[in-house]
Amino acid sequence: SAQGVLPIIILTTMNYKSARKALQKVGLEDKVFLIDTVSKNISFVKDMENIWFVDSLRNLTQLQIKIVKLIKTKKNVAFVFDALNVLELYHSRPILLKFTYSVSKLLKKYKLGGYYSITKPSLAPKLSQFFDNFAEIKKIE
Repeated sequence: SAQGVLPIIILTTMNYKSARKALQKVGLEDKVFLIDTVSKNISFVKDMENIWFVDSLRNLTQLQIKIVKLIKTKKNVAFVFDALNVLELYHSRPILLKFTYSVSKLLKKYKLGGYYSITKPSLAPKLSQFFDNFAEIKKIE
């Protein structure tokens, strides 16, 4: 973690077990905090030292409360949102945009970094208004 920043990854496309496996391969499992939005739908899980669970992506209020709690308790953090567009499976586009705006405003207020990935190009123009920088990554065939 650069300059003592704790990355907090908000998982929307995989559960904490898959994420930890991927992080272990590169030796980062102890240097990252996870917020899992997938597992509670499937199995009984309880918050752990560096993994918190949100009931579901339907519950954006709970997710935002956990984000605020982490900002206030962990101090030097950066949030990484795994595939923001997955929220569209549970919410209308205006709600997705409102949530993204609200979280971005919160991160700016505390001068924290936020990194959002989207896998749906049609969302990019709408979402990019909330971000300082926008990078497109393309797969080379």
